[in-house]
Amino acid sequence: MIEGDASTLDFGPDFNQAHCLLNAEVLLLLEDLQNRRNQEDPSGHALQSQVFQRCLQHVRAFSRFTNREMVRDMRQTLMTNEGLGEFEMAQLGNLCPETAEEAKTR
Repeated sequence: MIEGDASTLDFGPDFNQAHCLLNAEVLLLLEDLQNRRNQEDPSGHALQSQVFQRCLQHVRAFSRFTNREMVRDMRQTLMTNEGLGEFEMAQLGNLCPETAEEAKTR
């Protein structure tokens, strides 16, 4: 039994109510979490898993936006495009194509 088909944007029942985030949004969340952990443990010995570190490195490398205002503006812009689903908005926001043709070919 196949549960979902990514080629048709059907990700299965586990993702029916999920919201997709831009890499920049994930970066802000992870940096906030890291800052809270550092405040709780000022010695700098707050343990962070290898998975956390890898995720942080990944979104830092692929995030296109550098501050909260830019992230908020991008999300608002994407949300004004009717017909785009959560996944499509996140993909466009992460790729930042310059033209519609570029978006179709990436």
